[in-house]
Amino acid sequence: MMAAVGSCRICREEQLSGPSCRGGLLRRSRRLRHRTDGEEDRISAIPNDLLHLFLARLGCARTAAYTGLLSSRCRNLWTGLPELTFHNTAPDQVEAALTRVTRPSLSLLDIHISENHELEPPSVTSLLRSAARLAPAELKVVFSGVTKDRSNHLQPVEVELPCFDRTASISLSIPVVRLVLPLAGDFLELQSVSLRSCEINIADLLQRCPSLRKLCIHGNRLLSITAHSRSLEELDMTAQVGLLQRLDIQAPLLKKLSICQFGYQQ
Repeated sequence: MMAAVGSCRICREEQLSGPSCRGGLLRRSRRLRHRTDGEEDRISAIPNDLLHLFLARLGCARTAAYTGLLSSRCRNLWTGLPELTFHNTAPDQVEAALTRVTRPSLSLLDIHISENHELEPPSVTSLLRSAARLAPAELKVVFSGVTKDRSNHLQPVEVELPCFDRTASISLSIPVVRLVLPLAGDFLELQSVSLRSCEINIADLLQRCPSLRKLCIHGNRLLSITAHSRSLEELDMTAQVGLLQRLDIQAPLLKKLSICQFGYQQ
């Protein structure tokens, strides 16, 4: 179970003050377990399908794991949930939890690492690879803290984006990162990509995404846009004023095009 031990102080405070039920559950779980000792375990009589439905409605993988304190029957049920959400959880705990998931694929994997965790590129790559092994239909990853290496704090650092060959939607927000595609493999099912605060070679990405319909990139270092795609229907770009120098779009199915610039030219 994803225990609170090992979480940083800020993450624990955010967990306890969060709007979902996990705050109350974390405070009362031990008292509830003690009170039910020796009494009839009615939770164990509930069918698995109904328990899974209940755990899914909690909206938090960490809270679902903590239900194991109420009944031994619930101890590992969270590992079979089709949707997993990790907010206010330390990166190492998220990665450890992903290794315990028993489903061959997920419908949703939502990870939000708070800004008090500054991750180095290998840690980000490792977490993304763990996510790719679960083949989520929809992937959302937000790193609020700056990603950096030990030698360069200003220029974007490279992070490998694994091949999510069975994922339909990817949304990533990873500051100060340049995403690098793997040497082999295509994103065959990918239909929607949203990138914020991170860079990628747009031309290479489109070549590897034969089914991509929507591409949204919001970054401040966008120098050129080369978009050649037979499937792309919507293109939404944001770049800093004065940096965008080249625009080359060939997309016969394109229905919506938006290119915005922000900031002031120096």
